[in-house]
Amino acid sequence: MFWWAKTRYSPSRVSRFCGRWSVICGLLILLAGCGSPEPEVAPDDKEAVVQVFMAQLVEGAITPGTIGFHEIPEKFVQEGKALYARYGCTVCHGLEGHGDGPVSYTLKPPPRDFRDPGAYRIGRDVVTIAGTLTDGMPDSPSMVPFPHIKDEERFKIAMYVASLQPSDDLEIDGAWVRATPPNRDVTAAYLVIRNRSDKARELIAVETPAAEYTELHTMRMIDDMMEMEKIERLTVPPRGEAALEPGGNHIMLFGVKRQLAEADSVILTLRFADAKPQTVTAEVSKDRRPTE
Repeated sequence: MFWWAKTRYSPSRVSRFCGRWSVICGLLILLAGCGSPEPEVAPDDKEAVVQVFMAQLVEGAITPGTIGFHEIPEKFVQEGKALYARYGCTVCHGLEGHGDGPVSYTLKPPPRDFRDPGAYRIGRDVVTIAGTLTDGMPDSPSMVPFPHIKDEERFKIAMYVASLQPSDDLEIDGAWVRATPPNRDVTAAYLVIRNRSDKARELIAVETPAAEYTELHTMRMIDDMMEMEKIERLTVPPRGEAALEPGGNHIMLFGVKRQLAEADSVILTLRFADAKPQTVTAEVSKDRRPTE
């Protein structure tokens, strides 16, 4: 009896026995970890946040009812614009989505103008538009299904199409940025904000990748002299507009990262207190709006 116990539980056998179980337990832990949820993404990791957003769209976790709570990344909008052209959407809907493509006059019903919210018969959110690319429109022979377009690509195209719509009754027009002379890293941006709603809107910040930071400024008469003064927000009245123009309210760009010359453009993202952000492309000009 004692011989059996001594042999069965000798130190060498115990060591081998424990070693095998350690390997088995390690494999079990590894396999169990494969099914565990992914670590949370840090809110300040913008690249990771947008990738999670796209993954949720593809998985169907974001619905037409919840997409409005998400900010559409400008990166995806620009990629969607390129895909929109690559897959031939311009043939019917035109280069800018106005419904004026080269074959538009032959189609019945005619292609929709993506700028018109009333032209979207089944929904104008990103999820619904992406679904239309996959399924087509049953009562529209010209809008056939495009099932070969990859999920991420169709969502990016849908983001570009949705970006053409007026959002939250706000319209940004005539955006331009003053050109900068050599060795100067400060300039100003101007535009007009039109508010078609019955509620006042407040512009609270402007962002651009072209400068280190921006501020909202106004011009005031102080001691018989016109001086520039920083303001925290700019109110756009109901059914009215707010003009940001030389000699009045404007956007200052500080730490401009490169010289801005005629024919350049700058991306501006306007953030409002109670409305979705608005992103516009501002042309660079020396002393007036390029459209004038």
